Amino acid sequence: MTNHHRLQAASDGSVALYIGGDLQFDSRDEQIYHEVLALPALAIALAAVPTPLNVLVCGGGDGLALRELLKAERVAHVDLVDYDPGVVALARTELAELNGRSLADPRVSVHVGDARAFVEACTGRYDVIISDLTWPKTPTDAGFHTVGWYARLASALTPGGVLSLNAASPSATPEAYWAMVNGLRHAGLHARPLRFALPSFQAQGYGPDWGMIVASPAPLPSFDVALPGPRRALRDAAQLRRLAFFPADHERLAKETAPCDDGAVLFTLLQRPGPVGEPDAAWDTLAAELGAGTGPVPAGLALVPAPIRTALAEARLDQADQETLVERVLDLMPGLQREPTRTMVASFLEAPARFLAAVDLPGLVDRLLARAKELPALFVGELQLLKQTLAEPGPALEHIARVGARVLAVVMVVVVVGNLAFPDSVFGKGASAGGHAGSFLHAGRSSSSTFEPPSIASHGGFRTSSYGRGHAVDEMGYVVNVPHYRVYHTHYYGGGTYHSGSGSGTNPGVGSGDTFGEPEDLQVVYRLTPEVGLTEKGQLVMDLNDKAFFVIDKGPMTLFDRDSGQPVLSVAQQPLLMWRLAHELDRQRKGLVATGDAKDRWIYWMDWLSFMPGSADDVAEATNVRTMAKRLETATFKLPSQPTTTPATARAPTPGAQELFNGAWIMINGNALAIETEQGSYVYLDPVRGFFQNEQLTMPAALPYTPALRDVITHHLAQQTKDEQATRAGLTKSLQDYQADLSSLRADIAEYTSIGQSDGMGSSVTYGTQNVSCATALQLSNDALNRAQATYNDIYGQIGKLPSTMATYRQLQERFMHAGGKP
Repeated sequence: MTNHHRLQAASDGSVALYIGGDLQFDSRDEQIYHEVLALPALAIALAAVPTPLNVLVCGGGDGLALRELLKAERVAHVDLVDYDPGVVALARTELAELNGRSLADPRVSVHVGDARAFVEACTGRYDVIISDLTWPKTPTDAGFHTVGWYARLASALTPGGVLSLNAASPSATPEAYWAMVNGLRHAGLHARPLRFALPSFQAQGYGPDWGMIVASPAPLPSFDVALPGPRRALRDAAQLRRLAFFPADHERLAKETAPCDDGAVLFTLLQRPGPVGEPDAAWDTLAAELGAGTGPVPAGLALVPAPIRTALAEARLDQADQETLVERVLDLMPGLQREPTRTMVASFLEAPARFLAAVDLPGLVDRLLARAKELPALFVGELQLLKQTLAEPGPALEHIARVGARVLAVVMVVVVVGNLAFPDSVFGKGASAGGHAGSFLHAGRSSSSTFEPPSIASHGGFRTSSYGRGHAVDEMGYVVNVPHYRVYHTHYYGGGTYHSGSGSGTNPGVGSGDTFGEPEDLQVVYRLTPEVGLTEKGQLVMDLNDKAFFVIDKGPMTLFDRDSGQPVLSVAQQPLLMWRLAHELDRQRKGLVATGDAKDRWIYWMDWLSFMPGSADDVAEATNVRTMAKRLETATFKLPSQPTTTPATARAPTPGAQELFNGAWIMINGNALAIETEQGSYVYLDPVRGFFQNEQLTMPAALPYTPALRDVITHHLAQQTKDEQATRAGLTKSLQDYQADLSSLRADIAEYTSIGQSDGMGSSVTYGTQNVSCATALQLSNDALNRAQATYNDIYGQIGKLPSTMATYRQLQERFMHAGGKP
């Protein structure tokens, strides 16, 4: 899933990031982009929501939008979700100085994974959502700009929450841009469009301007808001309001451009060039009606020529006409069977718009003609006539739309056969989409037998040739790489419990290293979350770090050393973790069952075309999906019965203890680990002397303490310490930056005060790039000083809380290293 990324340095010291060959940012002007993306939405939320803000960033793994969000001290927590671990790694290293070490901020949780899955799984709501996703390279990617996705984001917002969306160039791709704006409106959000010049994007040919969209469930103000600072590009709210002016002809597009409920349609709009109208800025969108639930409705036939679209939508054929259409289809493709064809014709005529959603009719005709030798001669002749007519202007299209049953028959067969022959290129499915299930599953026969698309698995991982061999798939159908998991069977690894069967109330199940037989490779076939995988036997494997992993089965959780495959520790199953795993397994199982049902209906419906390529893959895909759903069900049965309400967060065994990982706590003095057993009691691990039965470490426990366990814990402590150090460094850098800002602001205040005393408070002075009264400049500077001071104090307080945590981690790490542990 990771794209090829390249960080390019210029002679002037600037850097530019490219992903898949596309420019993501240039450090010379990235602040323009990221301030416009983050600060307006943040400012509106700060004014509308009185409580600390909860923020979600989809994409943005470079940490630059995150840098802007963290300027507000009322931002309490940020979830950043990016599917590319390479970009996240760059953000923590080469880009750390540019992004202000934003990923190390303690308010930030970084999730490497798919934004769709994260949003689907989240149960809370966000006050601000930033969608900073890369430019769509496939129709699947363009699905992030459809009404369905916008509706999911809307459901994740609080009532006063604000969404900010990286969109497209309004001048270069005007239809696509306004389809996005109207898509947000159709999803129940009020929208505010913005456009601005971005030199680096213009130099790449992306367009003379770039567009963002701010949206909210609540009516939006006219950007008369206080923008958080410090800022480099956005001077003030007046400048922000100027970004809402568009060329006059865009007012027509805003009224006429339909939102998209299919990524293939939006992807095609992104290929249609502008510009529209004169390059003026005569239309003030702040005065326009761009409210929620208003505007055009989604159009499913945006790629079919308008006259044919109208004729198909208005088609009302009686039974005799339907029979004529059936005969015509059979004449064109004699290999089709009569009864299934009659059913298909009836379902087509019930909803032609859904049947033809996202079909590129001219492109489909061209591709079929390229394989004319494989098709009946009569059908080829009709295709040639249709191609010629489609290429002619106005009247010819109107004529073909009036042909009635003839054009309906040709179009229908073109779509059916073309969909089977060219499932990816014609319908715009990405390379991983795998087959034709996407478009046709939108067609329905009746309310009692509707052929809906797969509710979750929309990609082709379940039908690829590599399925089940060295790779895993996730709930979306993406193929993902997984680490290697190898375990040895010992006397602690048996009966499916991965721990000793002695029944000892204090035995934490530390492996002795006594192995027998060959090691077992646990083949992970499904990625439940970025950290948790499902094996082909229905076991759950959860990564602790790059040196160890848990196997979750019946009984306690067993920790394995990745290098040796030896079990090194067993801890009690944590109720909150088990509850979350059970609910995630059930949610994704239901999605796979729905996917399997939809695919089975598709296979049954299209059985009369089983002679076409791809039908065997359809059957295999449906089988694989159902098998995976059963594996998720098996994994759920292996977990304890779950309560109806969310369990409480795990309590520390003693006051002040810090949780190192599930079931293991660092004691407050940093001298030992407390490990929870299956029975709910604790044993205590002294890094040098081994296990004890009591907190005072005076009653030894006859439990083996292996070098592998020592190394795993030492390594984990080293990682945690490193993260703490990065957090401290980031906070310290922020503290220095704000100290410099405070000094600069105090100097400005002193200067304005002096001018006011000598020339009067009404005299004109320069504030930023504008001339304002001295009194105004003084007020603005004092406000900025107060905000900067509050942020400085908050950062200073955060740094003050770090030493005790770091000291405890370091002390325990040093004890493990003294005992021979390797970080």
